[in-house]
Formats: sequence, structure tokens, C-alpha cells
Amino acid sequence: MKTLICGAGNISLSDEGFGVHFVRHLQDTYFIPKDVELCESGITGMAGIQLLQAADRVYFIDTVEAQGESGSIYRLEKQEILLDQIPLKFSPHQIGLQELLALSALCGKAPECLTFFGVVAESRGVGGELSSRLRRRLEELAWFLVDELALEGVLLQEKGELLAA
Repeated sequence: MKTLICGAGNISLSDEGFGVHFVRHLQDTYFIPKDVELCESGITGMAGIQLLQAADRVYFIDTVEAQGESGSIYRLEKQEILLDQIPLKFSPHQIGLQELLALSALCGKAPECLTFFGVVAESRGVGGELSSRLRRRLEELAWFLVDELALEGVLLQEKGELLAA
């Protein structure tokens, strides 16, 4: 089973780059097995169809505009996205995600499972660094995703653990 982890965002706009920072954190912190592909994405566009079609399981990470405190994490599954039963405002990245899922399905090869993690941004000001709150949420979400992948039999081992052994 091939897993795609895609982080979207604009890293020049502080927390807007959360998804890209997330993927880079995974790449820097964990050994990524060959059946897992990491993807950084601005606005995915039509090129994203091939990525989705090649994966059985997709995790998509980005910021959202939604009720709640900055750093709040929303989790949506594929059906919620396709049925447009979404209790938050998507940025242009996720609108593209809805369209990509629909087009992939029309082409006959959509990922079996897709999970979207949307994080409420604290700052969208100019700057390449995440706010301290979202930096903490990045690590927490990474631990959560690594644990969820382990339950599916996909193991991401921390680089520090291997180097210490």
C-alpha cells in the first residue's frame, strides 16, 4: 500500500506554510520508508492528479480558516470532503483538493483513503517562520501521524533513535 503525505502552503507567509513545514519536519526527523512519498505543494493544480492516483492512502496537511483557537486541528475524511459537508472555510489549496479527488474518481483511480488535517493559523504575516503555537502543533501532529501510520503497519523511525543505538 503506497502512502502519500502532502503538505500545502506558502512558506513566505508565516503559518500559511504549515503543511510544507510539516513535510520538511518529517523528512528531517524520520527515516521515510520507500512505500511513503512526501510532497510539498503550493497550489497543487492538475499535476496533483497523478500523485493522488498513485497512492492508496493520502494525508493532506494545510491551514484552514475555521472557528476556534489558533493551533486547533480539524480532521476530515475523504467522504466529508467529497460531500462538501465541511464546517470550515477552505483556502485555495483545499478547493483544489476537492476537485482533484473528483477528477481522480472520474478517471477511475482515486486513493482509497484520504485524511485532511487542517490547522487554524495564528499569523499569515510575511515571514518564513511558524508562530510558536503552530511550531508545537507541528510536532504533536507529526507524533500523532507516525502513531497512526504504525497502526497501519507503516513504520517511520526517528533518525535520532537510530543514531543513538
